[in-house]
Amino acid sequence: AKHFAKFYQCGLVNGYTFISMELLGPSVISVVNRKRPFMFTLLQMLKFTIQAIESIQSLHHIGIVHRDIKPDNFVIGNTQETAGMIYLIDFGLCKQLPIVDGKVIKPTKPGNFRGTARYASPNSHNLLELGRQDDLISLLYMLVEYYTGSLPWINCSDPV
Repeated sequence: AKHFAKFYQCGLVNGYTFISMELLGPSVISVVNRKRPFMFTLLQMLKFTIQAIESIQSLHHIGIVHRDIKPDNFVIGNTQETAGMIYLIDFGLCKQLPIVDGKVIKPTKPGNFRGTARYASPNSHNLLELGRQDDLISLLYMLVEYYTGSLPWINCSDPV
């Protein structure tokens, strides 16, 4: 898929497991922060949003929920050809959703807190199992922060 690093190989060497993948560039937010801390222009916002949705949609299409959508997990390409491309990374919290008759089944059981509190959906804070909508809610929170420079709960002292 176009919004994911190319996989080259994986294996075991001297007792260590490794994965070899395409080298990608810095996080999108670190590039934006060089100019205006945590603020996107409208054009940057639109370009980022389209590619972010495409990347999340690719995962959801195969029944996988990312569960940790946050600024650090979107990076840019590392070559002249891929410099305008957004890549989704860090699949450590991903989960395959059950698929019955070709349709993804919404999770119904209790879960554990997953993700990053700042961008976590209400379901995550309520310790419910996360579904596709939770990835999109996390993206929405990111977009609000990218465009306004802040989130309403940024100074909240309550840990959850």
